[in-house]
Amino acid sequence: MLYKKVIYLVFIRPLEINCVYFYYLIEKLWGVLLQCYWEKKLQINTSYICEDKQDGSRFQDQNLYSALPYPTLFKMLEIIKLKADDVLVDLGCGAGRVVIFAAREGIKEAIGVELRKSQVESARINLSSPKTCNLPVTIIHQDAADYLPYRGNIFYMLEPFGPDTTKKVLANIQHSLEQNPRQIKILLYHNKVRLLLDMSSFLKFKGHLADTGILLYTNF
Repeated sequence: MLYKKVIYLVFIRPLEINCVYFYYLIEKLWGVLLQCYWEKKLQINTSYICEDKQDGSRFQDQNLYSALPYPTLFKMLEIIKLKADDVLVDLGCGAGRVVIFAAREGIKEAIGVELRKSQVESARINLSSPKTCNLPVTIIHQDAADYLPYRGNIFYMLEPFGPDTTKKVLANIQHSLEQNPRQIKILLYHNKVRLLLDMSSFLKFKGHLADTGILLYTNF
C-alpha cells in the first residue's frame, strides 16, 4: 500500500494540480478574450477601476468595485432568460457592464444604482457610445440603502456592500412588494451576505445558477 501512495504523490498528484491550474488559466484567458472583444465592439470600458477614497455610504460598508467576469455574465443571462417586460436592477452597478448586456437582451429597462461618483460617470460614458446610447438603461447616483425599487422584478448584486446595507436593501424590496405586489428574483454573486437572504421572511432560495457561483432567490 505504501508504494501506491508514493506513486500517487510523486506522479499522479502533480498531474492533477497541473490540470486544475491549466483549466484555471484557460478560463482566465477566455474571460480576457471576451472582455477585449465586447468592449472594443461596443466601445465601452467596464473594467476600469477608480475607487473613491472615502466611503460615503450610510452604513460605511461599501466594498471594492469588481465587475462580473464576461463568461459568468453570459452564462447568467442564458440561464435566467430575460423577458420583454422585465426590469432588472443592478444594485452597485459600477461601470455598467451587467445593465448594458441585460438591456441588449430586449428587456423593458435596466437600472443601475451606484454610490461612487467615479463609477457613475464611467457608466454614463459607456452608455454614450454609438453602440449603447439607445439601450433602455438608467443610471442612478444613489446609495443602495436609499433606493426604493418599486418597479424592478430582477435584482442583481455583486456583493457591493456589507450586511447593514444589505438588510436595508432587503427591507426596501420587501416594502416595494407591499406597495406593488409582483414576482421577483434576486441574483447574488458571492455569498458573504447569503445568510441575510436565507433568513428573510419573504425570500426562498432556489439554488445555484449552474457554473456561475450565482445564488437565486425568489418570492414565489
